[in-house]
Amino acid sequence: MSSVRPIIILGCQRSGTTLLGQILGAHRDAVLIDEGDGSTELLRKACRQGALDPATLLPGLIKARAKYRDDERVDAAGRLAPRVTHVVIKAPNLTYEVDGLRRLSGQPCILFAVRDVRDVVSSMARLPHVPMIANQLALMRSTPAVSERFAAEIEQLQDESIPPHVKRAIIWKVKTSYHSEFSAAGIDALTVRYESLVEDPQAWRQRLFEHAGLDPAHATNHEDVMRGIGPGFTMRGRPVDDASAQRWKRTLSDTEEQQVWDQAQPLMDELGYERQPKANAPCKALDEEVLTSPVIATGRGGSGTRLLSLALQQLGVFLGNRLNGTADSIEWVDLIYEMVVKSGLDAAPRPQDWTAELRARATSILVQGSWQAGMPWGWKLPESMLVVPELAHGLPGSKFIHLVRDPLDTCLRRTHMTSRADNPVGRTTLATAYAALGWQRDPAADPDHIRNAASWWLQVSAMQRHASTPGIRCLELRYEDLCTQPQHTADRIAAYLDIPERTVDLPVDEARRCVWTAGDARAAEVWRICGDVAAGYGYSFNPTD
Repeated sequence: MSSVRPIIILGCQRSGTTLLGQILGAHRDAVLIDEGDGSTELLRKACRQGALDPATLLPGLIKARAKYRDDERVDAAGRLAPRVTHVVIKAPNLTYEVDGLRRLSGQPCILFAVRDVRDVVSSMARLPHVPMIANQLALMRSTPAVSERFAAEIEQLQDESIPPHVKRAIIWKVKTSYHSEFSAAGIDALTVRYESLVEDPQAWRQRLFEHAGLDPAHATNHEDVMRGIGPGFTMRGRPVDDASAQRWKRTLSDTEEQQVWDQAQPLMDELGYERQPKANAPCKALDEEVLTSPVIATGRGGSGTRLLSLALQQLGVFLGNRLNGTADSIEWVDLIYEMVVKSGLDAAPRPQDWTAELRARATSILVQGSWQAGMPWGWKLPESMLVVPELAHGLPGSKFIHLVRDPLDTCLRRTHMTSRADNPVGRTTLATAYAALGWQRDPAADPDHIRNAASWWLQVSAMQRHASTPGIRCLELRYEDLCTQPQHTADRIAAYLDIPERTVDLPVDEARRCVWTAGDARAAEVWRICGDVAAGYGYSFNPTD
């Protein structure tokens, strides 16, 4: 471990540091440690010591295992495979540590991400659950060299009259201004422009590997070897695309764009960015009715929606260019999660505010992938049920399919992300559910089955209402019927979607159908919360059984 070469990724948050980390961390001879694995603290300690201490790396390596589909790079004890020669450390908050990184032994390779300030500002706004302005202000104030050099900017960040989008531009200006500091200090640094990376990812992969000293022949794609969700709702199984490039055109008003540009223009000019950049390659036009008429398959997580996804695919419904192991449509994850989190805010966007984003995402997926004209299309993602009004407004031809399952089977099993307080989607869902139930307590203090029940109740009761709401088309199905009568249920789906019936062959696992046992004391507690809603779907519970 002491001989591995560090690859350190720096730059302003939301400038492509996550993508860089995944590209390099996917290489066969490398392993990625990012913020969730403790990258910031371990690198800060290394800067103080002048070297990456194996003992310091160990906890990060153990955590890093979770992002890979296999455990060949690093084992449960944190031991690296003999072939691993590089450790990729993504730590944008160490951008200011030029002197400490210069003294670091082991020939560190530095990569510095830069991106159009307007897209960075837009991307920062996608994460309202992260107090990014406050966090970066605290970091600047705690770093003497920064607090002295950028005293005027720190004063602006403390000024409550300055709007958030301008403060985000200030953060970009301060952090991105360090892009030339490393080369000037004699450090082997490569500036990576996000827009160039997503425009030609293959050429940039080659350049990145060569700069880092990684053999391009051993390259693997991150979407093939990584799993889970990275920082900022990044689905690690999603290939490189340009869906987020120039998103600022849809999210910033003319006035906001002008204010951001005024703040950042000198550095934007230095980096070669244009005020009116060349537009992304135009997508071929799609029929409006087709574009706004997806099939949206959903159901509270743990309800068997994987089977629903498989049934839809066998019926000829296109659910995306890339699905994960539970047959979720991962191209929609970041946008749907953003919508869920923002829907829980006091100043939540109006349903119509999502129209442009939803249609842009749909267009990107349909024209750049394997969808063929005439195919019904849509996606499967359980969390979609949390933003049905927004989806129905932005895509008014939507046809929802809601799969419901006995709450005892759903809640007396492992937790789903919407019932865990360790992620922003879960925190938003639980806060909304507890408030609606009149519970004034911390969800984290409750046992799993209570949080599961609250989450189930909130989501399924909402879908029950939506199913009878004018303007929202929704077919409700029971998981149990999908298991016992798969063909009949598939025929119902085909009739609802007005598509030809097809024979389906679903891998029903009987051992997974009933996961709770009679006499479980938790069952009565779950039923007290969910029973009224569940009874509307024909479910019942006899505590004496």
